[in-house]
Amino acid sequence: MIEMRVVGIGVDADRQRPLLMLVESQEPSRLLQIWIAEPEAFELTAAQRHVSRSRPGTHELILAVLAGSGRRLARVAITALHHHTYLAELILDNDVRISARPSDAVTLALLTDAPIQAHETVLDVAATKPGMTITFGQPSGPDTAPAAVADSTPVEPDTHARIQKFRDFLDAVDPDDFDPDPDR
Repeated sequence: MIEMRVVGIGVDADRQRPLLMLVESQEPSRLLQIWIAEPEAFELTAAQRHVSRSRPGTHELILAVLAGSGRRLARVAITALHHHTYLAELILDNDVRISARPSDAVTLALLTDAPIQAHETVLDVAATKPGMTITFGQPSGPDTAPAAVADSTPVEPDTHARIQKFRDFLDAVDPDDFDPDPDR
């Protein structure tokens, strides 16, 4: 298992979708980019910035249930890449493993300062050098999962502008903007 840290949330220039960006804590500092949806990007950003809310959200509820059960999150792991979908696990203090979406796992890790890890095999297949993008190769057979391949094209300057625009949006957004009933 390789220790990872959150670099931030970026934007996939082609798909205009948010990316969770994780980088190895040690050299060679490979970058793992995971496509996520906008609500997950918001939750990750709020957790990264330690935004407090008047009412607990889903991630806070999960942590409260764990604490109420006498358990705590020990670490999270990105465990596999299967048909363009990353898989992750929550690993509790008693080594119980719970399947989770990577975005949820990383959000919980940020809320608890739990270590974030990735299997070496995931990094070997899907990670790139910082500043590079990823594309997916075609499967060689009907039951073969596509492999992630590093694209040697550096990120274009226009992409940096798009990423900055998304970061500006995240800087301006407030968790209460997404509360459909603020009187609850």
